[in-house]
Amino acid sequence: MKLEMTPRDILLIRISVTALMLVLAVRFLILPEAEKMREAEDALVRAEAAAKSMQSRIDGIPELEKRLEKYDGELRALEAPYYKTLENHELDELVTGMILRHRLFPLSLAIGEGESRIPDPYLYSEGGVWDAEAARVEEEAEPSDEGEINPEEAAAAEAEALAEAAAAGTEAVETDETAEEITGYVRQVEVAVSLRGDEADVMAFLDDIWNNCPSIQIKTAQLEEETYAGENLEAVGQTNLKCVLTVYMCSELEQK
Repeated sequence: MKLEMTPRDILLIRISVTALMLVLAVRFLILPEAEKMREAEDALVRAEAAAKSMQSRIDGIPELEKRLEKYDGELRALEAPYYKTLENHELDELVTGMILRHRLFPLSLAIGEGESRIPDPYLYSEGGVWDAEAARVEEEAEPSDEGEINPEEAAAAEAEALAEAAAAGTEAVETDETAEEITGYVRQVEVAVSLRGDEADVMAFLDDIWNNCPSIQIKTAQLEEETYAGENLEAVGQTNLKCVLTVYMCSELEQK
């Protein structure tokens, strides 16, 4: 039996082949190009947003420069009464010179390691009381072991946030653990001093620091009376002072 194709069968075959070609063209030609076009449109939107943000920052530069100049002047006015960064021999000359000006005899002087940080407020000042109260509230509000965050969950959440930021074309903000340590503007150094002299001169030395040296803080002071025999075997009294002074210094600003 010989099969013969009728004109209708030929028409159906042509329609089927045409439909198949259309499906293949849509699947392998049109859809990939449409996906590429969508990705290009998303990239264009991100680029336009980044350009707008950058232009906004550029437009704000003159205002930032004015504010920076204003704050620079205020900072220089505030740092005027304080010392610039001093080396150890300069600290030695500073403290020893004050001792000798008050007719006192220096027995020992030790300069500690300096550190850059914001000075702690005086305990009984408004700031000191506020800090103490804040520390107490924070200690009472510490979560129990049941409320602790799982390290694995925290790491997964951070990785997810980084992935979302990368997909959005933005930079993720560094955490406290990965952020670089920033050197402080105020530097403080402790100087341990031991000296001897008349009680009036010792008290004048302490008063001079308290009244005229805003960047030197008397951290601790211990007075001891000492009596010994003089040239004519008379009783002579001397006062020994052991104190720790904290010297505050400001890093010098870069000159424009």
